[in-house]
Amino acid sequence: MPRRRYEVPDKPFITTADMRVRYGPDFDPNVFGRWVREGKVRKLRNGLYLSSNMDLTSTLNHFAVANQLYRPSYISLEAALRYYNFIPETVYHTTSVTPLKTQQFRIGYTVHFYRTIDSALFFGYHLHQWKDTTYAIASPEKALLDFAYLEPQFADAEWIEEMRFDEFEIDELVDWELMNLYAQRMGGNAILHRLHTLKKVVAL
Repeated sequence: MPRRRYEVPDKPFITTADMRVRYGPDFDPNVFGRWVREGKVRKLRNGLYLSSNMDLTSTLNHFAVANQLYRPSYISLEAALRYYNFIPETVYHTTSVTPLKTQQFRIGYTVHFYRTIDSALFFGYHLHQWKDTTYAIASPEKALLDFAYLEPQFADAEWIEEMRFDEFEIDELVDWELMNLYAQRMGGNAILHRLHTLKKVVAL
């Protein structure tokens, strides 16, 4: 009996589940191994593959990969702060938050870090269309709040000064009324105190 011919879907991310929907429950997942050897796809993790048409040199492509690797999650913390130009240093890894357990994956030269946050605090992110896929990233307000919430040193004025936050970019993009509403949802006084320290050091 001739081997059934499978076509690589024309989409950035390909899963075993997608292929079973397309070809039925008898789909042979061993075809992924052949596609990897032929350079048609790249394995990200079990059951998840990246089309060879999607390169890994773009920051936004890495964001899309990060979202797919560990779900649910969204880009936040240092990666989002750099995205919004709130901090000057280039970030060579992606950082995300998730209601799942802390995790990390290495894909090529990039490490994808996932920090755990309570499921009640998993909000304040936007979904952006990017080429043939999407990426989810914290709003400017939530990126700062996630950082303040998860980074104990955020209470230290000297540490904040060393981060070299850009007051002009923050002042341009942040809605402080929304920030305060989000802060109340995330712990109230403790988070508001850290924001006060940030505003004092950065002269906002």
